[in-house]
Amino acid sequence: MKILIADDYEDTRMILQANLEAAGYQVASAENGREALAMAREDAPDIIISDILMPEMDGFDFCRQVKSDEALRGIPFIFYTASYIDEADRELGMAAGASRFIIKPMDSQEFLSNIRDVLLECEQQRLTVPLAPSKQADELELMHERALSRKLDEKVWELECERRAMKLSQVQLNAVNSELETSTALLHKIIESVPARLFWKDRDSRYLGCNDKFAQDAGFSAPEKLIGQTDEQMPWNNQAELYRADDRAVMESGTGKLNYEGAQTTSDGRTIWRSISKVPLYDSQQQTIGVLGMYYDITEKKVAEAEIHRLAYYDSLTKLPNRRLLQDRLKHAIAAAARSKQHGAMFFVDIDHFKALNDTRGHDVGDLLLIDVAQRLSEVVREQDTVARQGSDEFVVLVEELGATDSEAVARAEYLGEKLRAILNAPFNLNGYEYHCKTSIGVGLYDAHNTADELFKHADIALYQAKEAGRDTLRFFNPAMQEAMNQRSLMEAALQKAIRLNQLELYYQPQMDAERRMVGVEALLRWQHPQRGLVLPDEFIPLAEDTGLILPIGSWVLETACAQIGVWEQDLRTCELQVAVNVSARQFFQPDFVTQVKRTLAASGINPAHLKLELTESLLLVDVKDTREKMLALKQLGVHFSMDDFGTGYSSLTYLAQLPLDQLKIDKSFVRNLPNESKDKTIARAIITMGLGLDMTVIAEGVESESQREFLEAQGCHEFQGYLFSRPLTIENLEKFLQQS
Repeated sequence: MKILIADDYEDTRMILQANLEAAGYQVASAENGREALAMAREDAPDIIISDILMPEMDGFDFCRQVKSDEALRGIPFIFYTASYIDEADRELGMAAGASRFIIKPMDSQEFLSNIRDVLLECEQQRLTVPLAPSKQADELELMHERALSRKLDEKVWELECERRAMKLSQVQLNAVNSELETSTALLHKIIESVPARLFWKDRDSRYLGCNDKFAQDAGFSAPEKLIGQTDEQMPWNNQAELYRADDRAVMESGTGKLNYEGAQTTSDGRTIWRSISKVPLYDSQQQTIGVLGMYYDITEKKVAEAEIHRLAYYDSLTKLPNRRLLQDRLKHAIAAAARSKQHGAMFFVDIDHFKALNDTRGHDVGDLLLIDVAQRLSEVVREQDTVARQGSDEFVVLVEELGATDSEAVARAEYLGEKLRAILNAPFNLNGYEYHCKTSIGVGLYDAHNTADELFKHADIALYQAKEAGRDTLRFFNPAMQEAMNQRSLMEAALQKAIRLNQLELYYQPQMDAERRMVGVEALLRWQHPQRGLVLPDEFIPLAEDTGLILPIGSWVLETACAQIGVWEQDLRTCELQVAVNVSARQFFQPDFVTQVKRTLAASGINPAHLKLELTESLLLVDVKDTREKMLALKQLGVHFSMDDFGTGYSSLTYLAQLPLDQLKIDKSFVRNLPNESKDKTIARAIITMGLGLDMTVIAEGVESESQREFLEAQGCHEFQGYLFSRPLTIENLEKFLQQS
């Protein structure tokens, strides 16, 4: 079978030609309609596949020229084109004489199936007069002789037989079935003359017969040994129920057919790929009595297709995706960003001075380095991310879902970029030669508004900036993002300095009972910056969490608060105050957290009952067992626990009941609109009821008005914190507050 391809894009022609030749077709190609028309007139093909937009003569004109030529008009004409064509294009193409449209991109199996369907439709149209059953075997034999006389190779002969066998099962089946009882010998002669594996079953999916090739695959010495057997007795018994469902679907359809490809295990344990077809089997009264099926072993074709796909989309040296596959994944990533509203990033990773390594040590050593770099990069990223080879010594890392905001995405991209540089800076052993690799990295961030071409340009520009800055560094494309990264680095350095120079300070916000007596305080962190003045925790705590600085800061807060408790225990006015200290998840899940608290309590000499640790709901989502064990260990010492910001997370009430909590804190977001907002009233009432039911005290933060306090107190909440009573105070101002109280 000869197929002619017309497409001005060379890559498309190459991929189509490789797939079609692997399936056994002869293929010729042209880069425009005019050239293809001349080739068709010189040597008429069996089918034509054409793009629409081509120079010199487009697909529509090409199709009209073919259909106006007496010698060519019977040739099936298929348009293989991009998805942007509209209904008007389709109507224009069908009016020109096209058989169908195939939309790019389409996987190779679906594409080949379309080709087979077009050929089958043409064959069915040609066979307007059914053959008599007695002449069917003669026609197959004549076809064989013609094939041999034309010196077709074995692959083409098999495809010709497949086409005729399909015609037999689909066009002539009724005629064969009407003579089934008297024509058994004829049927056996026919089915043994084709290369397909043929079988037929009754309505209960029991085998009634098969040809020798099918019996061999099943592990039987003769076809008659399968009679009465079911798929449960076959080497492919794990697929028996699936096959039975296929049989039922075909029989219930009446006149339908089933075509698909799938893997199957043979009697010798091999896995083969098959192209399968099933149609109903009828008796002389046209009643469905079973299923007739056939399949071809297409394992070699599948292996060839896999190799074609690998060559088309993967780098042969590193086995990473190449630029073509990267572009496809980037389109998907941008589409995913539109759905998730998240930013992603593309990293261009370039090996500094790679040419010098090739020149001094040889290309074989350079190749070893590229392979090792590919492996290290792949180990760093997540499974859903992509590492690709862009060029000689340039790699691309495509990362999705880095954050919903620019600042969050920049921070995480910077962290990952430095991690990539660090892992590549470790020495490489290249056949005994130790090589220290330096890399320049350019980063382009993207969201739903970017295109693939824009992102490639952005990352490339950023890489150029990294090289201009002296190499072995990381640069972002967007100047604003680069500035944000610089500011973040400056703040991190300043925060480290603040820890060393004791620029951090604790403020204390009073916590009051229903009698307006101070029963405790919450210790709140502040940063007294020498230039900026007072910096609130919202500005630096997220940075401290990301960089790990929260660990030394958390230790300092705990030690400072315990030291202050020790001072207050010497004063009758404050000796019973509880001090609440916020503990971050990263701090709490340190393996030695309990030991740290014990050591701090011992050093300060305070009563542990005066220390209250405030935990967030996010702790419950990490490791409930570890959380409970640590809390119980500290509870034995007398330390109290409060659940901070309750109701804003996703904690399970089952987990909540398991934890030894002493207090629930109603988040200020639920207090702000009290007592006017009905939903907030319901939530606040539910939290209070639940806390009291679990033998906990309940405290509300963010209380700013008397009406809020009155509503909360009426529901059973008797402890409050907020501007109605006092803002967070320094130690000196807290002393004045105590005197006024």
